[in-house]
Amino acid sequence: MGYVSSFLHGLGNDFLKLCPDQKLVVEGNSNNYDTHIQSAIAEDATFALIYSASDEVYSVDLAKLKGKVISYIWYNPRSNKYQKTESIHQTKKLVTH
Repeated sequence: MGYVSSFLHGLGNDFLKLCPDQKLVVEGNSNNYDTHIQSAIAEDATFALIYSASDEVYSVDLAKLKGKVISYIWYNPRSNKYQKTESIHQTKKLVTH
């Protein structure tokens, strides 16, 4: 939890812009405690935060975000490492794993 706390504090005031939005995850979410995905989007739609504790595949609706190019970062709270940064042109869905 210490790494997650540091990550969230690193967002600074941007953390206060987040509002829960489960409709971001359009496929692959579950009510099962072990595989549930939690998602939130900034009030100004400039970024979103999605948390998944499993390796299950899920899809995200990117149309809710502003911008023609979407950048995303994989963060591993177990190791406190950023694993992958990519940018894509906006589409309706992004399938992740």
